Formats: sequence, structure tokens, C-alpha cells
Amino acid sequence: MKSIRFERDGKVGNIVLANPPYNRLDARFAECLRQAVHEASESDIRVLVVRAEGPNFSLGGEVGVQAI
Repeated sequence: MKSIRFERDGKVGNIVLANPPYNRLDARFAECLRQAVHEASESDIRVLVVRAEGPNFSLGGEVGVQAI
């Protein structure tokens, strides 16, 4: 299961942080976020909401930077 997903309801898109209870940032989380943002950018939505499952929006973490 992805730790982040893109959903849509008509013209409203949602990026859902779906790794409760902390939605902790890590490399997998960052890759899933990149994919969800890409899906959103390819759609015809007019509004994008970022929300989280669980009691916390997101807890910090270390995300390594990769050269492109």
C-alpha cells in the first residue's frame, strides 16, 4: 500500500498522507509524494487539498537528497 495517494472527486483533488499515526517522512514517503503530485498535475482538477489520515498531519524525518 502506498503511504500517499491521489484521489479526486470531480474537479477537487486530494493528496492523502496515508501512513498513520505519524505520516513520518522517509525516502518511500517522498517518492510516493512525487508520484501523487505528478498524478495531480496530469489531471484536470481545479483545487488540490492535502490531508492526512490519523491524528497527526505529518511528523518530520530525514529525507536524503538525490542528485538528478
